[in-house]
Amino acid sequence: MDSESTSSQQSQKLPPSSKVNFKCEDGIISFNNAVALLEHLNEFYRPMLSFLSNCCISKALTLQPSVIYVEYLKEFWYTAKVDEATKTITFSLSWCDKSLTFTQDKFISAIGLPICKDVVPLAPKETVRAGLVSLGLIDKDKPTLSSIVLVNSSPLKIKYFTPIWRLFMQYIVKFLGGMQGSHDQMNLNQQTIAYCLIWGLEIDIGAIIFSDLIHKLQNGKKNRESNICYTRFLSLIFEKFLGEKYISNDLTFVKPHTISAASF
Repeated sequence: MDSESTSSQQSQKLPPSSKVNFKCEDGIISFNNAVALLEHLNEFYRPMLSFLSNCCISKALTLQPSVIYVEYLKEFWYTAKVDEATKTITFSLSWCDKSLTFTQDKFISAIGLPICKDVVPLAPKETVRAGLVSLGLIDKDKPTLSSIVLVNSSPLKIKYFTPIWRLFMQYIVKFLGGMQGSHDQMNLNQQTIAYCLIWGLEIDIGAIIFSDLIHKLQNGKKNRESNICYTRFLSLIFEKFLGEKYISNDLTFVKPHTISAASF
């Protein structure tokens, strides 16, 4: 159990999943948080892939668990609770006799992002979109539309960017994101992350992703939504908690999904 857990959390710990009315068929796993492949035969893409390989998100793009277990993901989504005061996530797994907890720092460390100390405030959306406009956007179906119109469209489509920037945006959405819908669009969080990486601004990307995970857990529980997101990142958390006990022949597993060069 996480050493940061308090005695009050221990006294209110969740019961093991095996002791609740849990059905493994509940929950729809969205395998959208893929593993990045930072290589390509086309020399046109190599400068961008070199940049991604050497920037602060490189590990978060490429880290992968040995396997992804379907049962663990569904049990997490069923049992996870968020402590509003401490922003701590507590959950149970039937293969563990204690409830488990992790904070933002533990999450960021597990997925391979640095813990940021001297961060700059997040830029307002107007600044973000003004920066993205300078990259040059075009809609091939409606070439008369300006970059300003396109960057402010809802949703902002990745296809509007030129090929080299389209590749960059795809990495932000597919490998860092937890989207349930189309991967051809960017929400404001993803636009902000892209903007700050391009202009070399140090922001706490891990905090943005963790906050989004909490948002999905809280809103999902209100309406009992069954879409399970951030599957690779959650699996990295489980593997870090369980160590050698993570591997089990009794569980249903899938290989972590890697986007191939052909996808681009």
